[in-house]
Amino acid sequence: MELKLKYIEDEFEIDEYFIKQIHNFKGSSVRIAAKIDYMFGIKHTGGRMQNIAGHVNDSQGNPIFFVIDYFREDEDSPIVLIDIREIEVDRYLDFINKKRYIK
Repeated sequence: MELKLKYIEDEFEIDEYFIKQIHNFKGSSVRIAAKIDYMFGIKHTGGRMQNIAGHVNDSQGNPIFFVIDYFREDEDSPIVLIDIREIEVDRYLDFINKKRYIK
């Protein structure tokens, strides 16, 4: 299966599947997109897929925890966003302990 990518500025490329998945977050997708901006400058992964967790609050103030699958070939390559999905708070805390979260 071939990945179809959409190009966003110099720092990110977004897979079509990622776009479909972020729509599952309904009213919080804009907040999540703003949080993704904090991934700017993340270290390269040598082309291996990695994941990183984050959280935002919805319009009622309820927390939403999510994990993003991504990779980055080298320091000069954009970050390729592959997938995003909701996770439980316990899993988010595991990512914090591993220092794999969006600050």
